[in-house]
Amino acid sequence: MTLSMDFHNEKNSGELIRAVEQGQHLQGLLEFFLFEVGPMFTDLIIGFVYVYTLFDVYMTLILMGVGLAYIYIGAKTTTWSVKARRNFNNAWRNEAKVQNEAIANWSTVSHFNRGSYEKERYSKSIDEFNAAEWKYYIAYYIGGSAQSVVMLIGRLAAFSMAVYRVAQGRAPVGNFVTLTLYWRSIESPLMQVSWSVRRLSSMLTDSERLLQLMMTKPTVASAPDAPDIVIKEGEVEFDHVDFAYDPRRPTLKDVSFTAKPGQTIALVGETGGGKSTIIKLLYRYYDIGSGSIRIDGQDIRNVNLDSLRDSFGLVPQDPALFNISLIENIRYARLDATDADIVEACRAAAIHDKIESFPDGYKSTVGERGVKLSGGELQRVSIARAILRQPKIVLLDEATSMIDAETEAVIQKAFRRLTAGRTTFIIAHRLSTIQHADLILVVGDGRVVERGTHEELIQRRGKYVALWSKQLSRDVGEVGEALGDVEPEQAVLGVATGTSEATATEEAGSDER
Repeated sequence: MTLSMDFHNEKNSGELIRAVEQGQHLQGLLEFFLFEVGPMFTDLIIGFVYVYTLFDVYMTLILMGVGLAYIYIGAKTTTWSVKARRNFNNAWRNEAKVQNEAIANWSTVSHFNRGSYEKERYSKSIDEFNAAEWKYYIAYYIGGSAQSVVMLIGRLAAFSMAVYRVAQGRAPVGNFVTLTLYWRSIESPLMQVSWSVRRLSSMLTDSERLLQLMMTKPTVASAPDAPDIVIKEGEVEFDHVDFAYDPRRPTLKDVSFTAKPGQTIALVGETGGGKSTIIKLLYRYYDIGSGSIRIDGQDIRNVNLDSLRDSFGLVPQDPALFNISLIENIRYARLDATDADIVEACRAAAIHDKIESFPDGYKSTVGERGVKLSGGELQRVSIARAILRQPKIVLLDEATSMIDAETEAVIQKAFRRLTAGRTTFIIAHRLSTIQHADLILVVGDGRVVERGTHEELIQRRGKYVALWSKQLSRDVGEVGEALGDVEPEQAVLGVATGTSEATATEEAGSDER
């Protein structure tokens, strides 16, 4: 969980879970060496010494030859079985991946009526898994069979020599009987050693993926002995910031701006322009390529990462909840919060009355990822989390883009309580929601192409006006034609101003109520 966002973006959760499950074999590795492998080798050495004292060096050489051949064949076949086991593990993780994707996206499967397709896809992954499993067990048991043949040949050779020595009168009959009885004591350690090698190889192969995960270092981490960030004012500066997810394709280019303490900064622009990336860089999900990001003069790369993220209150576009009670979901934002703190935050987020209307109130479970709640309820729970966190800086990532206008009015009121006196960044889909912003940044193609207040940008007749015209579902020129001699940009300004005034009137009425 400490790994960076780029790692989680590239990995499938089902695959990771299966890797962790298989990696649990590491827990018994030390006990396996101490209590199984060690005693087996001790028994084998004692057996060699006993045979040497009972017979002679020739019998001991036969026994050692059998032992070495037995171990060599075991090691050779283990190499084959390790490769087969690795393919088996990959097929097993792929089966878990396909299964997890189908279950996690069941609504998409249902919407497109792709149940049969997913069933076929899963059946194919099961077939691949079964084929890989068969190949592994074939490789595993071929080695055991070959070793049994070696052991049989060795036993015949040893018994033949013992019979010859007895027939020549060079050894008593009792030695042959003793060898026959003791041979099993020699075979057993050899078989155990071979079995242990195969088991050890399987354990290590199963744990390979977990070991890789454990050795993976996060690409974003706190510097050694980094101090906690100290935020007194909340001034945020982006200073000539460059960033790219892929070095071949820059995402942000020379982005610079300053958010004064308590200001609301709105980020607008076309999809893919870099708005969300700015928020991710501020949260330090990724490190920038060049330039610097400072909060109250402190470069965020030089402060403790946990303290930095604890300073933010984030309301995402698509909030996700755990399948536990509402009160525990909200407490997740601040684990030491009391029930009274949570109720107060929910009142501020305008969700308390709704929660109280549920049969189990705050103890109601919400389903996986919060599926039992509506979009507006999810957003207000997310706002309650942010309020409970008491952040220094607030980040709103298109938090009202997927809800209706009536619900949005309620949420906007909760937003005002959350952002009051706090530096706030808003990624806006609906431009009518950010007209009050102290600074609007129009982001396009990785650059800040325009900046200013709503009124300043409207008068500038640039990209912001074009975004407004698209939002109103009509061309700027058509707006001008509808209003006669009024300039197109002034027409948009009139519509935008009317929207702003209507919103302000509605908010005032809501506050009075």
